[in-house]
Amino acid sequence: CGSNYVYIDATHIPESHLKIRFPNIISKLRENGLNLKKDLIKVSPAEHYLNGGIKTDYKGKTNIGGLYCCGEAAATGAHGANRLASNSLMEGLVYGWKIYKDIEKKLKQKNTGYENKTIEGVNKLLDEAKIKKSKAGKINDHKPDIKTLTSDLKNIMTRKVGILRDAQSLKEAGEFVNFHINSGHLYNKKDKNMLEFANMLTVASLIIKAASLREES
Repeated sequence: CGSNYVYIDATHIPESHLKIRFPNIISKLRENGLNLKKDLIKVSPAEHYLNGGIKTDYKGKTNIGGLYCCGEAAATGAHGANRLASNSLMEGLVYGWKIYKDIEKKLKQKNTGYENKTIEGVNKLLDEAKIKKSKAGKINDHKPDIKTLTSDLKNIMTRKVGILRDAQSLKEAGEFVNFHINSGHLYNKKDKNMLEFANMLTVASLIIKAASLREES
């Protein structure tokens, strides 16, 4: 475990096919002295798209009455465990249309009930915010070095939850993530970097959990 990259081997693919399908990649590799047809190319994971977001049903409705969501902010479940390239555009069109039709139908009703449901949802969020604010007030003023913690998290995720990983490396990464998730300094709402680090921890925790469940790899 701990390797930052693996190799991609395209040497068996006809050069004519590579030139048609991957002209930009070939050009970029050539700039760096590499040949896709002849060389093994180092590759490593990088964020492109995050499956998830606001959970909706098949009509784009959330659990807050009157609130809909579609596009890359929504978790519709349409993509399963991964999203193929360019599918997000069609997803946005389909769910955008479904939302429009559902709203159109609801507006024809005399009493949608959305107003009260929305207010209830907002009040619930406000109550949760008060609890977190109260918890933050009990924490001392000591601020950790977020830049260092963020760098540490990136390194740990690369080394222990990367392409090559095992149960022990996932356990060690999980211990680091869980320690900081449960630490009080994440409730400091005045620091943007702190909030970003908290979000990174959430995503890291989900990645570790998913990787742990997938014993095949």
